[in-house]
Amino acid sequence: MSKSKAFRLPTFLLDGKEGEAVDRLEDYLAHDPGQPGGVAYTGSLFDTWDRGGDRPEVADHFTNSDVVAVGFLSVRVRPRAAIQLLQTDADEINPLLAQIPVDVDLAHTSAELVGAGQPADQLWNKLRHLDHVGPTIAGKLLARKRPRLIPVYDSLVKALVGAPPNFWESLRVALQDDGGALTERLHRIGTDAGVPDLSILRVFDIVAWMEAKGLKGEQRTSVHP
Repeated sequence: MSKSKAFRLPTFLLDGKEGEAVDRLEDYLAHDPGQPGGVAYTGSLFDTWDRGGDRPEVADHFTNSDVVAVGFLSVRVRPRAAIQLLQTDADEINPLLAQIPVDVDLAHTSAELVGAGQPADQLWNKLRHLDHVGPTIAGKLLARKRPRLIPVYDSLVKALVGAPPNFWESLRVALQDDGGALTERLHRIGTDAGVPDLSILRVFDIVAWMEAKGLKGEQRTSVHP
């Protein structure tokens, strides 16, 4: 399957631009004693807050820590949605989550796993029916629980890379094209920035978000997005 024409790579992720990508990733993850909380961007804690959302003991159910972590990406799970997610709808939500593999990378899977009607797609749609939870928040909740398989996709990233019919699938194809060249590039960027364990999907998201933010001429802030 070829990539959608609506999908384009961030400039910083093109061949020969790795140094700039490393710089942006380091900036995003930097400590900043001058900011409340001591971080330059609150989103730098999204993956690691409370030891991550995909650690074995919590991987198959949503927790209070996941709600907090999603807030670091400057979206808000409203109180009623939190009640639904963690209590009233948990018996419908968590079994779907348990069907989504924790140890599979988007770069190394087939289209079927992230396709229509599969557990990831079913859960994304289920989350969207929670109180005031739209596609961006639903995607960020999924990315917190399955950081290797589900990418973050918000308005700034969308403005930069485009709006293909299925972003997950378009990114999957891009990661596998050319013998996995983009996948290897993202691994190198994470390693060179000192975060080899950060999922390549988050490396992609952060670099894309930082590029989009710079193109908009926004000042550095402590939130993402």
